[in-house]
This record gives sequence, C-alpha cells and structure tokens, in this order.
Amino acid sequence: MPDDTNKPTTDQSSQQVQGNQQNISGEVTGPVVGGNVGQIGNRTITNVYNLLPSLTRRQWRTVGLALLSVLIVLTAYATRSLWLPQPHCLPDQTCLLIAAFGPANEPKANEITAALEQELRGILDAASVTDVAIVRSRSVADGQAAQVLATDEGSLLVIWGRVFASENKTRIYFELADRLGVGESGQVRPYRAEPLGYDPVAGRLECTACIDITGEVTQRTHVIAWFALGLAHYTAGQPEAAQPSFLAALHCAGEEVARALLPVRPDCAPPDKADPAETALIRYYLGKSYVLQGDYGQGIAHLTGTAQANPNDPGVWIAIGEAYTNWYGDALANPPLAAAAFANAEQAVRRLPPATLATERAFALGLIDELQGEPAAALTEYRKAVDNFAVDDPGGYVSLLALARAQAETGQPDDAEATLRRAADLLPDAPWAHLELARLLADDRAGAEALIERARRAAPDEAYVSIIQAELCVVWGDQACAAEAYTQALQLRPNSGWLHSRVGDFYLPTSPPVAGQSWEEAESHYRIAVELRPADPWVHQRLGYVLLNFGKNSEAAAEYATAIRLLPDDLPPGELGCTLAEAQRRAGLPVTGACP
Repeated sequence: MPDDTNKPTTDQSSQQVQGNQQNISGEVTGPVVGGNVGQIGNRTITNVYNLLPSLTRRQWRTVGLALLSVLIVLTAYATRSLWLPQPHCLPDQTCLLIAAFGPANEPKANEITAALEQELRGILDAASVTDVAIVRSRSVADGQAAQVLATDEGSLLVIWGRVFASENKTRIYFELADRLGVGESGQVRPYRAEPLGYDPVAGRLECTACIDITGEVTQRTHVIAWFALGLAHYTAGQPEAAQPSFLAALHCAGEEVARALLPVRPDCAPPDKADPAETALIRYYLGKSYVLQGDYGQGIAHLTGTAQANPNDPGVWIAIGEAYTNWYGDALANPPLAAAAFANAEQAVRRLPPATLATERAFALGLIDELQGEPAAALTEYRKAVDNFAVDDPGGYVSLLALARAQAETGQPDDAEATLRRAADLLPDAPWAHLELARLLADDRAGAEALIERARRAAPDEAYVSIIQAELCVVWGDQACAAEAYTQALQLRPNSGWLHSRVGDFYLPTSPPVAGQSWEEAESHYRIAVELRPADPWVHQRLGYVLLNFGKNSEAAAEYATAIRLLPDDLPPGELGCTLAEAQRRAGLPVTGACP
C-alpha cells in the first residue's frame, strides 16, 4: 500500500489558479473558455462603444446577448470554487472513501458497493465513532487511480473493488494513504516499512464463489469494515483506538478473541477457523498498534504470527526487530532477538524481485542498516532508492528524507540540507522535510522557527510539529517555549501514553536542575502514561524513580516490581533489581530485589 507521496499540493494548485487569473486580467487576452467570447479586454470593449451609433435593433440584440454571454462566463469563472467538484472530506476528518465497485454494468458490483457502505456506517454507529466519516465516490480501475481519487477527496484510505461475475469472485482492495507512517519511538522520524507480498496480495481481500450479498460476502464485508475503521485510526496516529477495531476484524475473520477486548459485540457470523494467510495483514497492523502503545510482548506475538504466514515480507521482520530494540531499551545494546529479526528482514529483501521492486529493496535495506546504527551503509542504500525516482517525482519524498537523515548522521550537513530542500520542493504541503530542516538548522533559531511554522501551516493537526518545536526549544534553553509546545502537542494527542511519558521526561529535574523542571509535573505525566501504557516496563521504571525521590517508597517498590515483570524473559533486571531492593528496604518490605 503506497505512501501518501503522490499527493498534489495546495501550493501547486494555487499557483495554477493564479496563472489562470492572470490570463484574464490584462488589456487584451486570449480566450478564457474557447473561441473569441473570452476576448473582452479594455480595447475590445472600447471598439464596441465606438460602433454604438450605427447599430440596428437586431445588432443591438446580438451585442447584448454577446455581452450577457461574456458576463455569464466571467461570473461562472469567478465563482468556480462554488460549482467545481470539492473534496467531500473536511480537513479535520479522517475519511474512509468507498469507490464504486466495477464494472459499472455489473448489477452485483453496485449491490456490493452499497452493502459495504451500509456495513461501514452500521459499524461506526455501533462503535459510537464520531471522528471518522464515510465518503462515496466514483469508480476506479487500478491502485494508481485509487490514490488519485483519495487525494481528490481528501481521504486517508480508499476501498475499491472488482466483481468477476464469470468467475463468481469478488476482490476488495485497500489503498492506504497514511501520513508517512510516523512511528512513536525515541526518535520521531517519518518512515514506513511497507508490508509486501501478502496472499491475498497486500491490501487485498479476495472472496471466491461469493458475488451474492449473502453468506460469505456479508461475512467478508464485516471483516473489511472493521479493518478499514482500524486503519483509519492507525493512519491518524491513534493506535489506541485502532487496536480494538483490528481485534474485531480478526474475530469476524474466525480468530478467537476475548470478548472483553472487543469494542462492541460485532454483528458478524465468523467461520469456524480463520485462514492465516487472509488475516496476516490485519495481524500486521494489530501488532504495530500494540507496539506503538508500549505492549511489546503482544505486539511481537502478533507480528510473529504475521511473519509465519508471510515470511517473505521484509516489513514485518523490520517491525519485529525495532520492537525488540525498544523493549530491551538501553539495558542491552543490539539484543540478539532484534539482530535475528533484522537478519530475516535482509533475507526477505534479497528475495524480492530486483527488476520490479528495486526501490523497495533499496529502501528496506537502508532502513535495516539505519535501525541497527549503521548510517554509512544506510546512506548507500537510500541513495539507490532516491536514484530510482525522477528529480521531480513526489514519490521520492520519503526516500529523500531517509537519505538526508543518513547524510546528517555521517557528517554531511550541507548535503543533508540540499536533500531536504529538494524534498520540501516536491511536497511543500507535507510537514516532515520542513521539520527535519528545522532540526538541522537549529543554530539559526529564527530560521528554524519559520520552518516549524511552515510545517504547522501544512499540518495544523499534527502533534509532531509541536513535539519537534519543544525539542528545539530545549536545545535553545527556552523551557517556557518547550512547555507551551508540549501543551499544544497534548491537546492534539491527549490519549498518547508515549507523549505523556516524553513530557514527563521533559519535566524531570536534572542535576543541576533547570528552571521549569518539576517533580510534581513529571509524576503527573508519568501516572497518565502508566494508565495508557500499562505493559511498557520503562514507563513504570520512570514513575518508580520519581516516587522514590518523593519518599513514596511502597509505591515506588510496586512500580519497579512491575517494570521487572514486564521485561523480556531473557533480560536480567540489572540495576532495576538494585533499585527495587532499595525501595523495599526504605518501605520496610521484604526484600526481593537484588543487584547484579
């Protein structure tokens, strides 16, 4: 499923409109709507007035009708924004776009389109979802046309399909245009390891012997509807909301899911047993949503199930490797399980056909190198990925960002700046190149702040703009600025435990302390983070540290014990065991912790 890198920008569209306006503002211009009707410059009108004394009544009528026609044309042009097709998805909405199924002359295609829309709307109502809208639009014949349609409608996800009546078969496709798949990790960086090679094909669910709106099609429609709802939240950066929808999709596909984990009891009739190949893509995004919430154990379990169903997908192995890296944290550099996952990812990449997936191969290899801390090797691969795009192809945006990261890491700031400016020119309405430029040029505060504001105009609802601003404010020694930026980010993502943990880190007093730091503020945000990320060991460790400094020793001991319990099975407690023992001694509790 392709990234949102082919999206035309508002700046480009406005430039085209301005150019058209200039064509009708001069004295004598060319046609506006064809023929000579558009030639209404001052000189033409003057010539008309010079003819007035000699005009007959019929000529008067002819001139009047001509001028009226011109007036109608001009009025229509001036008000074209009111009558030209407008995007159905509002800027503050997350939209699921349903393209009419084809072929257009197949009645069953129309029935399935209507059934899918009805099921989606029913699920939104049942789940009390108010931040997702359903949009119906024209038919498309391929994935590229689907992406163009999603762009035109302002949608993040387009669902389209084909009915093969002669084969008694239906195919339903997902075209996901996410916001570059920014993951929540220690470093905010835009990339997405695109899932590849699924059976059915990535982004497709296939139903055979099922062109009637009963039985299997109805059951598949429920799977698709819940999966689409989960993807809508996932692409909007809301893994907390996406997870239950993915679980509902698995349930409707025949997987055993605990009822307590489902958002509502789905009104579907699941088969007795799920087909692992058909649920692999759902598991992929479910696993990612768990990982993004700090539940590394469950996330890795689902991703591993995906890898077993489709070992040829580099993306799932990359996701497993990064999840293990974050789960082990700083306690173990390059954990063996992460290294093994990255090795499997590289093998999967080598199996990709070089003739048709050269860009995907290069980008995935670069990402593997980058995640393993080898920026020089990543630089070589990212450059190959960039070279596969034409200079003016917006599809190269993500690869350019990756190349710039590697250039900066290898001590080439000038090259990194040039690469980022090229990316910004390709997609001026995407915020990420502007944000990376602000980071790179942080020594020039005024220039960096201008870039941040440009990113904010491009993506006013994107929390990462404020997060990067907060990071840079800390670099500039402006704690008040950073606090305000984090407040803005939390207003956009109030339910993100990762963000609350990050804000807690910001307020955590250092030695020597900095003005604005506060144990109380740090504790407040860590407590919220623990509520939102109960399976993340490192959030419990942070809260325990604050509580120990407050003298709340019993609570601190409980948090450290929880952190140790949530560590990977093969990771010794290390210093966590020492601190647990100290908290237990201070609280007068039996000492179970021990130093290594």
